[in-house]
Amino acid sequence: MAETEKNAGRNHDTLNLYIYAAGVMLLFLDKQGIIREINRKGCEILGYDEDEILDKKFTEIFLSQAKTDQNQLAFLNYIAESKETSGSPEFDITTKNG
Repeated sequence: MAETEKNAGRNHDTLNLYIYAAGVMLLFLDKQGIIREINRKGCEILGYDEDEILDKKFTEIFLSQAKTDQNQLAFLNYIAESKETSGSPEFDITTKNG
């Protein structure tokens, strides 16, 4: 294995360690809004086990049912943007226990 590959592997392992040990929620979505990764704190805050939410649509699980269509559209438009934005919109989410 080349030295560059070894370093990349170590860097990836270190990044994963930080992500999963972080004291804040970190949630990674793809451009379709599918949950690809979540850290331990995120599961704790949201009340779900990792296997209950991975590979599921964020909008279907967490966005308020009262404003589902409006929130889903705004959320999907936001994550579909390919350019960087100066601010981040806020979305009310619903945890497992409501």
